Amino acid sequence: MSDEILAAYKQTAAKLLSDPDNPEYLADQYTLLSTTPRSPAQLALARRCAEVAPNEFIAVFNYASALSRAGQDGVGQFRRALELAKPDQKALVLHHIGLAYHDRCDYGTALNYYRMAEKADPDRRLIGQSIAIAKPASGHLSEGLYEF
Repeated sequence: MSDEILAAYKQTAAKLLSDPDNPEYLADQYTLLSTTPRSPAQLALARRCAEVAPNEFIAVFNYASALSRAGQDGVGQFRRALELAKPDQKALVLHHIGLAYHDRCDYGTALNYYRMAEKADPDRRLIGQSIAIAKPASGHLSEGLYEF
């Protein structure tokens, strides 16, 4: 952990000690921890944030991300995040739903979500990379290699 991240972590931790159910502090702490190697603390923070702020996009999205990072299924939480997303957040969530289906080895469904994300924001380069990776896995090797 860099000195800058460590300082921010300590500052947010102090805020959390004074107000442990503050969704903003929980989300900030999760964001800081998500830059470090995976740990159970990341999932615990994200879960608690989603519990105290179940109608806040960032809380639900972070929880879905934490589930996926922990090797658990985040599809349901990502779908909930999609319901809460503002228009400029939809492509991000659709892409992550695709990634969650990719983790399930459901490449066809993943491709469908990647395409929806690409339509929502054609400038997001990572979506194209995800499509290129999923195509060979779904039996379209030459298309995937070409796009990659």
